[in-house]
Amino acid sequence: MQPTSLPENKSITLANDFSTTPIVIEGNLHGMPIVADFSLSVIIPAYNEAERLPPTLADCVAYLSQQPYPWEILVVDDGSTDGTLASVLPFQQAYPDNVKTVTYGKNKGKGYAVQQGILAAQQGYCLLYDADAAVPLGDVERFFSALVANPHAVVIGSRNISAPDIERRVKWYRKLIGRCFNLLLGQVTPTIVDTQCGFKLIPTAKAQQLATLQQENGFAFDVEYIHLSQQLGWQVVECAVNWHHVPGSKVHLMKDSWRMFLSVQRIGKRSASGEYGSFHTD
Repeated sequence: MQPTSLPENKSITLANDFSTTPIVIEGNLHGMPIVADFSLSVIIPAYNEAERLPPTLADCVAYLSQQPYPWEILVVDDGSTDGTLASVLPFQQAYPDNVKTVTYGKNKGKGYAVQQGILAAQQGYCLLYDADAAVPLGDVERFFSALVANPHAVVIGSRNISAPDIERRVKWYRKLIGRCFNLLLGQVTPTIVDTQCGFKLIPTAKAQQLATLQQENGFAFDVEYIHLSQQLGWQVVECAVNWHHVPGSKVHLMKDSWRMFLSVQRIGKRSASGEYGSFHTD
């Protein structure tokens, strides 16, 4: 599957269908989502993930194949050179209607990979999911309570919200990276305590609107999506999730903190200058 082209017009008009007041979900509601016609596209960006991806896909298909709703997994190969694409093939053969790949040859960044996966998604909700599966896929059920309150919400996993049944195993340097990022992000996502958790659920129609506006191809795409969601008057809900450290992260403390700083400056300038386009709510 090849990437989808972006439209030229970046100006969009949306109904202001819910409050912009942030909500934090600390509780848990296991079971089926009470949302009409719920279906799920799991978007997994992958760059040189031949080792970590197979167990993640095995867990994903084991969980999703037991669910009553339609689902698909889109693995976006971001120019890998280690056989990442080949590692997906057994799962495509076992689940030809559900497991798909998006490829474009050259490495362009995690944000670009997520963008292409979203634009190729065919189900009702997009779950942005990291290849390391640091958050168990079943934690998507924790988001259902937010969807009951508002099926149009952008729901994001948080490693900084406590809940009685949450377990987290986080390395000290990951905590330091998170704190550094949070200090940088106050100007563009002031109400969000964890922008970088790789577990976000967005209605596909809205995710594709964000993808057409997106300009950050690296790790800062999360910040851009949250910032744009808030600018558009959408409700962003943070929900506590389980999290455990998985070796092999592509994040580098100094280099990526500096890149994030530059990205946040760009996002703020674009927003202030109207470069993202005009936003209207009815």
